Amino acid sequence: MKIYRFISSFSEEDTTIGLERLPKTTQDFLAEFVNQYDLYDLKYDGKVCHWYEGDMYLSVGFCTDEYAIEFKKWDDIIHEGMEGFTTVEDITDEVLYGRHDMEIYGFLKENVIITFDDYIENYITKDIILDKINLYGIDSLSENDKRILNDEPYVRYVDTIISDIDE
Repeated sequence: MKIYRFISSFSEEDTTIGLERLPKTTQDFLAEFVNQYDLYDLKYDGKVCHWYEGDMYLSVGFCTDEYAIEFKKWDDIIHEGMEGFTTVEDITDEVLYGRHDMEIYGFLKENVIITFDDYIENYITKDIILDKINLYGIDSLSENDKRILNDEPYVRYVDTIISDIDE
């Protein structure tokens, strides 16, 4: 499982028109396919996510490489001949290395941080941290990176919020 970000400039109307060109059985299949994974689906203005503002859509969450490839294939079919784009980007390393810009998620930033933190806790390894050092230097290490290298437990972001409230 990896973390993917999908950005699309196609409107809901474009997608509806594209889907209506497909047979009903394909539409039903795609409805199930799209809901296979829980993703954050947000409006996007090119800089930050919002509830309602923005001409684009940004979705982010966990899925397999195969799902991301299939998603892009079906998106290309649905929007064939239309003006716009959809990008599919594996952001797993950015998240694991602590290099992903969380500000992009705007009002949902804290929720996404907590969601990503669960992923990091389950998937971070000493080897990944050593790769991070090779790429970005020793100063790039977070407190949790140092804890893991010292065989200490990972401290979840949500636990730091709770301890701040308790103080």
